[in-house]
Amino acid sequence: LGTAISPVDAATAQRFKVPVNEGAIVREVRPNSPAEKAGVEPGDVILTLNGEKVRDPATLQGIVEQLELGKNYPLE
Repeated sequence: LGTAISPVDAATAQRFKVPVNEGAIVREVRPNSPAEKAGVEPGDVILTLNGEKVRDPATLQGIVEQLELGKNYPLE
């Protein structure tokens, strides 16, 4: 994706109205990355990718590793 991500802690969950320890918060978006081209911004919370639930940063990484390069995938 071209991001640096962190787990969703209690403060982040409350701020974005998402469950604690569910999803991954974007801390940084690397220039010219797929994430930047898709409009992902620091502070976004990723909850699903390609229809798969993101429980934490490790889950997101696992989903990304299974995707084909050069294709677009839905992101919530």
